[in-house]
Amino acid sequence: MLFRSNRHYIDRLRLRKYAPTGGILPFMFTDANPAISWAIVDYWRVPKRVYFDMQTAFRPQYIFCVIAQARVACGDAVTLPISVVNDAQHDVASTIEIQLRAPDGSQVAHNHMQRTLPRDCMAMYVDELRITPTQRGKYVLTLRLTTAHDAMQHQYNIEVW
Repeated sequence: MLFRSNRHYIDRLRLRKYAPTGGILPFMFTDANPAISWAIVDYWRVPKRVYFDMQTAFRPQYIFCVIAQARVACGDAVTLPISVVNDAQHDVASTIEIQLRAPDGSQVAHNHMQRTLPRDCMAMYVDELRITPTQRGKYVLTLRLTTAHDAMQHQYNIEVW
């Protein structure tokens, strides 16, 4: 799972594809010397854990949710806008699955849909969950995007206090 700070920024930049974001590059791809740094590949050219997380974040077809706040009070309304983006130069048929679970494991919301993602499209909203949490604890939003050649899954945690 992507480190929160990386996914936080990457999701927001991908949401703004071409408006005004023209592209994203990781800073300091490889360590210049054996040290702790922001690089995603170490000095000996071994990928760090974040390398694989960034690999997921830069997939040509990507599903994500820009959550306004990851901590909410019990009883406060929460909006979870779900978006997809396609960077490929061709249309891509996809299956999207959205699932939200409460702290006790019960299913709060579930949606399953088929979409054709237009070529090189800007981010598109595919769904928006609006919930009012009634339980304290961790709600888990799971997003799955499946195409003919690839599949990805993300999980987002919403802490309810």
